[in-house]
Amino acid sequence: MVVNFKGLMSKQVYYVVICIIASSVFFTSNQFLGGYLSSPEHLGKEIQSPKDSLYQYKLIRKAPFKYRVLFSSIVTSSFGLLFDSNDSNGFYYSYKAWSLAFVIVASCLFFYLLTLNGFSDQLSFLGTCLFLLLPPLLMAYTVPVHTREDPLAYCILFSGLILIVKNKPWPFFLIALVGALCRETLLLLPLLYFIFSQDQNLIRKFLITGLPCVLWVLLRLFMEKTPYDSLEGFHWNNNNPEQVVGFLFITYNILWLPLIFFLLRFRATIVVEKSAVRLFFFRSSWIALGLILLTTYLGGIYNEIRLLYLGVPWVIIISLVFLEKHSSDIYKIIRSRNYLIFIVLCLAGAGYLLFITLKYQQVLIKPGKYNIPYHLWIIISVIYFTVSLILMPAVAKVFFKDKQHESF
Repeated sequence: MVVNFKGLMSKQVYYVVICIIASSVFFTSNQFLGGYLSSPEHLGKEIQSPKDSLYQYKLIRKAPFKYRVLFSSIVTSSFGLLFDSNDSNGFYYSYKAWSLAFVIVASCLFFYLLTLNGFSDQLSFLGTCLFLLLPPLLMAYTVPVHTREDPLAYCILFSGLILIVKNKPWPFFLIALVGALCRETLLLLPLLYFIFSQDQNLIRKFLITGLPCVLWVLLRLFMEKTPYDSLEGFHWNNNNPEQVVGFLFITYNILWLPLIFFLLRFRATIVVEKSAVRLFFFRSSWIALGLILLTTYLGGIYNEIRLLYLGVPWVIIISLVFLEKHSSDIYKIIRSRNYLIFIVLCLAGAGYLLFITLKYQQVLIKPGKYNIPYHLWIIISVIYFTVSLILMPAVAKVFFKDKQHESF
């Protein structure tokens, strides 16, 4: 049940609280959850440079990272302005500061995007907390999740979506160009603009959609060629189906259920929806989520859940619409005596599962070539799985009791 605190907090206060939570999640991720920004030594391993000369930033000389020029240019430029060229600690602080800044900005943009969808400040705040606390951000800097320019990519993605729904073509065009310099997956933005925007000028539409793609191609044509195996991720995904399924689930866990329910009632839902902003996200959900899942499978690695997290606006918006409609019913179900017994049994089972998996970790998990903190991933996975298991019957019961199938 969503508690009504209307009037108790202004939007400015929400933004301040979001900045505090985002900063807390960032430091918790790095200091207590094995994040690579916890020290210069760990950062050095991530960017393939000695800890006493991080400024060499060797990673960006390799494909495909060399083509993602935006984040590295921001870090190296600010480092060059503020520190001596041989100050390795200065580079570390520059890299870490920008990473934190983009996490904070992305969180504030996400809150604003949710309010544009007509959600109350309380629901928008809840959605932003979900964005920050789901595994792709909570474990953003823990191997095998190699978060680098991704918070900046989230900032660009959310900005682009905001400009599409506000019908601001030329500001969107600039964002789309910047996105092409950040990472290739942000070409999703011009595609969504071309198919779903309200822009009726076809010449402008082709221009705004095509030029970011042209810029992306030119980067690869004119920069020095560096060979790399573009199918490495595809082969890994094919050879590790259990991890594909596991990391796919953990990315959004319980939020998969409202998404599935929405897709089951897709046509009925968009017919009754009156909000133009929500309609954009409803209609674009199939293409956006489908492309993200497909391109991650073909060109990425599923256990790098940061790639799958580009779908977070659609998943959380759809989940909040479901919660907006059914929160009172879910709350009543969870409060029942039998359900409380079920919750206790789930918690007891989770405790036993956690004990067994940690005790026999070395038997259950075959170590790979990377030093992955499996114990942390086991704990996080069991926690999220337990939360999903607890909420799943209540969410499903609310959905299936509606026999008219009018909307999800």
